Amino acid sequence: MISKIANHLRAMHLYYHACHNLVKGSVFSQDHGTFASFYDQCEGDYDAAIERAINKEGEESAHLLTQLKEVFTKLKDKPCCGVKENKEYFKAGLVMEQELCKMIEDFVRAGVSVGVEQCLGNMADKSEIRQYLIAQRIK
Repeated sequence: MISKIANHLRAMHLYYHACHNLVKGSVFSQDHGTFASFYDQCEGDYDAAIERAINKEGEESAHLLTQLKEVFTKLKDKPCCGVKENKEYFKAGLVMEQELCKMIEDFVRAGVSVGVEQCLGNMADKSEIRQYLIAQRIK
């Protein structure tokens, strides 16, 4: 269901926004800007995914409390403050990015319209770029 992808993107958006606010240290400016870019991308992708979910699955796919429950479940074990190094935020983000791409691949493999496949492909493309940037950051 595309709503699951949308909820994952919402969790990523909220997580990256929190990381944007919490980074510190000598690489503050760089990490602050990187996370801002990440959360902006995830917010836009969430919007595209949830609109398709509403169209294909109905309004219930955008039920706020259901979304918040899923987001909470996805974020409950992520580092959210008090980390020694900003790398911890990036490492958690990398796992979420990999999960996103796997969800997209599985969903597309099950069969979707050309438009949905293209939309999700664009999301996966952006995720793969973020994964590259994260991998370079945590070396």
